[in-house]
Amino acid sequence: MLRNSPSVSLTSTLTLTYPQLADLWARSFMGYPVTLPRTAAALEARVRTESIDLDVSRVVKQGGENIGLALIARRGWNARVAAFAILPDARGGGVGLKVMRQVLGESRERGEHWMTLEVIEQNEPAVSLYRKLGFTQKRRLFGYRRAPLPATAGSHDADLTEIDPLEFARLATRHGVPDLPWQLSGETLSNITPPAIAYSLDGYAFALLTGLDDAAITVRAFVIPPAFQRQGWGNALAQALFTRFPRREWRVPFVVPEGMPARFFESIGFEPETMNQLEMTLDLAKAL
Repeated sequence: MLRNSPSVSLTSTLTLTYPQLADLWARSFMGYPVTLPRTAAALEARVRTESIDLDVSRVVKQGGENIGLALIARRGWNARVAAFAILPDARGGGVGLKVMRQVLGESRERGEHWMTLEVIEQNEPAVSLYRKLGFTQKRRLFGYRRAPLPATAGSHDADLTEIDPLEFARLATRHGVPDLPWQLSGETLSNITPPAIAYSLDGYAFALLTGLDDAAITVRAFVIPPAFQRQGWGNALAQALFTRFPRREWRVPFVVPEGMPARFFESIGFEPETMNQLEMTLDLAKAL
């Protein structure tokens, strides 16, 4: 097996093309419990929107072969493990621990203060690895899915107006709650571009959608300014969207923090996913 090779080394992901990186991504995440984008275009979009730095991100090599990757996102003093995976037949033998210790050391040397990541809570080996490295749980993150259903009678999708996704990001930054997960932050949303589409419902409620050509439409974010909350605008926006895109499956990624309005999603026909993520953080000054 590959893990019996004598050495593990890391190189910049800039040594690979996007197609090569996407192929390594797909093979490394083989058997992962959540479906991830596996094309070069999807990977490029993720790199752009999540502030992934391909220069400091790493390809894991062993015995002259590429056996995994670690994608690192950076904003100011904060960094994030945007993705980390090793090929199935190269796992074990302490490879993951060795790679992550080097990645964290490089981050500390660059002057970053905090490293964050998300991991499927039910993925016990991965959670154990990160705890061993000193990461602590910050909160749980949940996802939701809505099966295709007929649109609600009386919904007024004609009241939906398309707006610039950048304007949506500005609204999310202005009205969003503090300390949102990386993927929900205004910085991430501001980098989302068409074919993503943003809507306003009468100027009172706003939504950002991606994946309109995928099997399921993804709700990236809803924004209801505080002055218009608890007045039914969230439900009206959801029903208008369901009318605009009838008989479609819908999903909310695993980024909704625990304590946020789960009942809202359930009230508009969404069901919680069977798995959830942990958001974990590490003070790099204390990293092993």
